[in-house]
Amino acid sequence: MTQRLILLLSSFALLLSAMSVVYAHGHKGGNAEGRASNNNYLTFKVDLSSLLEKKLDGKAVEANTPKDASGFAVLTYDIKKETLRFYISYSGLSGEGLVMAHFHSKDPQGNPIVQTICGQPEKPGMVKDWPKTKDNQGREGLTGDCPVGNSGYIKGEWEHVEPSAIEELKTGTMNLNLHTKLNMKGEINGYLQPVGQ
Repeated sequence: MTQRLILLLSSFALLLSAMSVVYAHGHKGGNAEGRASNNNYLTFKVDLSSLLEKKLDGKAVEANTPKDASGFAVLTYDIKKETLRFYISYSGLSGEGLVMAHFHSKDPQGNPIVQTICGQPEKPGMVKDWPKTKDNQGREGLTGDCPVGNSGYIKGEWEHVEPSAIEELKTGTMNLNLHTKLNMKGEINGYLQPVGQ
């Protein structure tokens, strides 16, 4: 119950933070030009749960995965700067918690990594397409090591998002996957859903 409350409060704080970024950039001085610049941002949300994992690769998460493992994310894409800012909150993960997080593509050949957010596999080959990402921004991903623990948040930005990834953002085919040692293929996952577009 306490973890659920922490997740709810964290998610609410992340949503307010993302909305304030969009508002601040879109309402400079309250003039028509400032209001029009709101068109320079796209906003997305992600509901993270273990339910999507089976749909992605045909395999459910491990039986002893905590039932309350969940998360929420808010993302804003700056069209002019080609930058995606993300705020990810999660709680109730198994074992020692988060070990890797990625943006994945919905692809007929599987769900390849589009961009690493944090962490890296302990052994080569643990993640089949590591680190093929064209613009990987370092082997450590966008934020370096993942936060320690079963609950927490990740905040960062993905600069110079490639056109193919932007198209996936707009069509809702990109997903966010958080991996643990128990569920190396992913413990909680969700598709990026456009908000107010």
